[in-house]
Amino acid sequence: MPEFSRQMLGDGLRRFEYVHRRSGETPMLYVSGGFVFSGAGAVCEGLIYHVFGTTIVSAALAQAVIVSSGMILVRLSLTK
Repeated sequence: MPEFSRQMLGDGLRRFEYVHRRSGETPMLYVSGGFVFSGAGAVCEGLIYHVFGTTIVSAALAQAVIVSSGMILVRLSLTK
């Protein structure tokens, strides 16, 4: 795993944990998790395309799945 993606994942998980610990509310946990997935999805298309040598369509599909899962988590926070 490239160093940049490892750092990005670690930073996202630290933010995720910080928001939950600070607020103590479950909806904020969903919101922070959703934005971690959305941020990771924004970067992952290029990484998947270059690292795994897939087509740009496959990489875009993977990005769409990751960003969509983040948006689903944000949507879940509105119902909690």
